[in-house]
Amino acid sequence: LEKDEFINLMHSTELDDFFAEDDAEANKENGPALDLEAVYKLTPTPEETPTLIEEKISEFDKTLAEIDPKKKIGCTLAQEKCPDLCEEDFKLVFLRSEVFQVELAVNRWIKYWDLRLKVLGAEKAFLPMTIEGAMKGSEKAISSSYMTVAEGVTDPDGRAIVLMDYREETGDLSDEDLFKAVFYHLHVVVSNPSAQKRGAVLFIRTVDSYFDGRPKLWKKSSIFGKGAFPSRFSAFHYVKPPAFIKVIVKVVKLLVGPKLRNRIYEHSGSMDEILESLSRYGLGSKETLPAVFGGDLSFSPPAKLTLKC
Repeated sequence: LEKDEFINLMHSTELDDFFAEDDAEANKENGPALDLEAVYKLTPTPEETPTLIEEKISEFDKTLAEIDPKKKIGCTLAQEKCPDLCEEDFKLVFLRSEVFQVELAVNRWIKYWDLRLKVLGAEKAFLPMTIEGAMKGSEKAISSSYMTVAEGVTDPDGRAIVLMDYREETGDLSDEDLFKAVFYHLHVVVSNPSAQKRGAVLFIRTVDSYFDGRPKLWKKSSIFGKGAFPSRFSAFHYVKPPAFIKVIVKVVKLLVGPKLRNRIYEHSGSMDEILESLSRYGLGSKETLPAVFGGDLSFSPPAKLTLKC
């Protein structure tokens, strides 16, 4: 396609018809008993037993031990410098994120510690993910609404509800501050065993104009979605997005496969229309809609970090 043809396609209704076929397929799963794993096209979460967990942790440690030391420098340093942060409870988070596929979980563990070193630096990477530890100096960013996790409210399956408010980018916090805040709150997401097993849903409040945002920060933050962090985001819900975001969403949906495409949603219109649209994903009440969109869900106080990591 030529540039003008591409732009016209993005603004046309042709792609809406194309994506509507995916929506119709997903909506076949929406009956009286909503099967969200089927709607989101997720790998079913296995039933956990103490025996399964014990076996998989043992297999995890054995698989990790067999990997070339040169390929696991970060996690080896973590085991030496902060062994209390490398215990079974934290490894279990990685196993759950990969639905107990051990090799994938070990690979994610290795990538995670490399990422943690990159984000926090060698001085703080092996300190606990607390305000007094690795996050010291980032208190203002962490207390902002850039990313927050709801306390005590989930979707019907127990997925954490997370709000990403990009309008915080118009404030005075630096890119580095906001980047670290996201890293911290991703740990808050996986603090909850229910979210470890079921994942999370992300509500997104966008900036009004592309020029109000920070594209460089968006690109930098994309590293969190590249197989290193053990969070499972089942859905991304854009509520009342401006026109330029709608175009971006269309482009993203074109670039990803049907599985990921089925996790990106846009909800516009009146309050009743938005709630009706969200009801297809078990979120059709004001109690689960963030207050910034006119709902009743407050993120103050937000969920706290309870996982030792």
